Amino acid sequence: MENIGHRARVEDIGPSFIAWARQHWPERSDFIIRNWRAPDNGASSQVLLFDLDWQEEGRAHSLGLVLRLEAVGSVVFPRMSDGYATGMELEFLVQRALREHSSARVPPMVALERDERFLGRAFYLAEIVPGFVPPTFSTMASQVMKDLSPAQRRRMVLGGVEQLAAIHAMDWQKAGLAMLLPGASDAPDTHAHVQRFADDLVVRLNGRSLPVVERAMDWLLANVPADDRNSIIWGDCRLGNMIFETTGDPAAVLDWEGAAIAPSAADVGWWLHYDWRNHEYESTPRLPGVPDRSEQLDHYVALTGHRPGDLEYWATMAAIKTLMAVLTTANRMIANGLVTEEQCAFIKNNPHHHRLEKLFG
Repeated sequence: MENIGHRARVEDIGPSFIAWARQHWPERSDFIIRNWRAPDNGASSQVLLFDLDWQEEGRAHSLGLVLRLEAVGSVVFPRMSDGYATGMELEFLVQRALREHSSARVPPMVALERDERFLGRAFYLAEIVPGFVPPTFSTMASQVMKDLSPAQRRRMVLGGVEQLAAIHAMDWQKAGLAMLLPGASDAPDTHAHVQRFADDLVVRLNGRSLPVVERAMDWLLANVPADDRNSIIWGDCRLGNMIFETTGDPAAVLDWEGAAIAPSAADVGWWLHYDWRNHEYESTPRLPGVPDRSEQLDHYVALTGHRPGDLEYWATMAAIKTLMAVLTTANRMIANGLVTEEQCAFIKNNPHHHRLEKLFG
């Protein structure tokens, strides 16, 4: 996703953040911000990293922090529930619940601020998790992956599958996440989940005609699978949204703006769709150590005792969801005068539209 962290005016955010910190932590004093920087990988909301020093009870303290601010304008994923006020609230509450109620590895949450008067937008703070993040695009063709050993690569992929299983195992009701339900009832509703994407697609098309995409969406609405095993879903599950230790073990799962209550198969289909994109679509040979999709799925089944159904359905949904993010980027660039509609060939020239063309063209 687009990284807009470099647009931040640190000279504006820094003093405002210090003012917020003094109010939020009155027991602390002498705040100093060091080493402001943007992450290497993209983020759909504005993300900045920094070190915060302070004094407390006569002792010096320091902590590396991630500051994540609400995105300006259109967002990557549609709003999947009316039970939360901002995307930052969604991400913070989901990650905090996962820290407290599951074995999934997510960053430690520090603070959530819903009030926009401090930094102009809602934001949350999390602790920095050390490690490396694979490239978002062409992950398996990247030098980062090529430089790893087969054992490290295998550990990364299977470790990612293990994180999916850990996320899906959490009891979302006991964790207090019922506000993520997509419909009006107090039970999961797969049709309501899919309908939210269909409604949002109309907005993002912005008058365009993309027949293949529209046929695919009509097919999804007409063929909503019977509710499978419902769980909290990550919504954007791929290696490029994870931090890894040097061993290849997952250190943290990132980017929760797509979180929802939906069939766990939605995440599995998304994960396998991106494996296809990184290999078959890009004509990238599977590197030694990287398990094929069949082995990845079998590993998930062994961990959960559940073989998700309708994976082609959810892989199709993954293609449409990613295309919706592409449409958002195009709309934003046109609105900012960076390109014209005629220069937006990338709306169709991408792996997700190509996959839909093969199925619905």
